[in-house]
Amino acid sequence: MPRIVDKEAKKKEIVAAALKEFAKRGVANTKMADIAQAAEIGKGTIYEYFRDKNEIFLESFHQFIETMDTALGKRIYKITDPVLKLKVLVTTWTEMIDNVHADYVEIMLEFWAEGIRVKHDFPSGVVNLKKLYADFRLLFKSILDEGIRTGKFRKINTTLTASILLGALDGIMLQWFLDKSIFSLNEITEHLLDEFLKGIIND
Repeated sequence: MPRIVDKEAKKKEIVAAALKEFAKRGVANTKMADIAQAAEIGKGTIYEYFRDKNEIFLESFHQFIETMDTALGKRIYKITDPVLKLKVLVTTWTEMIDNVHADYVEIMLEFWAEGIRVKHDFPSGVVNLKKLYADFRLLFKSILDEGIRTGKFRKINTTLTASILLGALDGIMLQWFLDKSIFSLNEITEHLLDEFLKGIIND
């Protein structure tokens, strides 16, 4: 009787093997054959799961975002206070970024740069940054809107304010990725939250 293969589990194994090869060789110098060998599968078998190495990276990025979304959803699901919800959201984001492996960061920045270059069409292997930012902006906006409805936050333009917070977190992440010695990620995001909330809380 032929062995039943869990294709989703196998895809995750291939992605994990690919990231190690990307980190070791660089994305440009990594071949599909290298990834197949690292994943302990045949050269032809890997194409049953992915068309090319860019698609493998895109899958890894989607897995990372999916993990972050799941963690965020679980932590803010039962929270009704928008102030606490915002704090938990930023804290969870910090924890997820802090746990990203340094080698993966370099790869992610490479594809992030490509995502910025490609503004309209997003072929295989290019992260749709426009949608990614839009999703996070909407999440922040919804919490800010909730805060205004409940009287916790003063009346503000929630779209612009959400964009400012997202931009601040984005800038912090990039600076920290480039030089982790300049500040503690936890400390700076806590400071950001304190200063941000001072400006929007309804006294």
